[in-house]
Amino acid sequence: LGKMVNMTELDLARNRIKLGGAVALAGSMGKMDNLAVLDLGENGIGDEGVGALEGVLGKMVNLTVIDLAGNVIGAEGARRLAEPLGKMVNLRVLRLSGNDIRSEGAGALEGALGKMV
Repeated sequence: LGKMVNMTELDLARNRIKLGGAVALAGSMGKMDNLAVLDLGENGIGDEGVGALEGVLGKMVNLTVIDLAGNVIGAEGARRLAEPLGKMVNLRVLRLSGNDIRSEGAGALEGALGKMV
């Protein structure tokens, strides 16, 4: 994937990639500057998976859609996601349904989402 610099959409939803897959993706997505749609929904990546993706997501400023629904993400994962989200000025769709973010995670996301105007 790292050589696919012109890719605009990556859909790996419902593939059970879990933490190991998130770590592998983080290592290969660094040069995918044109990626606009990232769908990793229902993969069980959890908080640690979000942490693995945190650095690379912060560099992907052209993302317009991120789907992380159904990934067993809790408050810690939401906190890890907040910083990269604050840099994504083109983001239009963020799917986090079916996680366990709760009020603590929502509070962490609030600041990042406020920057997206």
